[in-house]
Amino acid sequence: MLKRGDSLEAIQKRIDSPEYRRDMQLPEELQGRATVINNDDWEHTKQKLINFIKELKKQPKRYQMKVNYGKVKRNDYYLEVQIFEQN
Repeated sequence: MLKRGDSLEAIQKRIDSPEYRRDMQLPEELQGRATVINNDDWEHTKQKLINFIKELKKQPKRYQMKVNYGKVKRNDYYLEVQIFEQN
């Protein structure tokens, strides 16, 4: 967070938030079913996402993908990918 220009005060406020603590744990219902991609380095994250999507495309066409992304704050973005098994 420092590397992207966040102030120490903003970092501390974020770390102390309930949302931050929530987001540091994978919900129980997703454990063993979700693929977690660490986002500490954006260049590595992009490559991991590309590889993940390539692997998905190799799977039988029984999956549907929903992607949400956006900007939360000045330098804070989110990416959510949901993959559903088609009936």
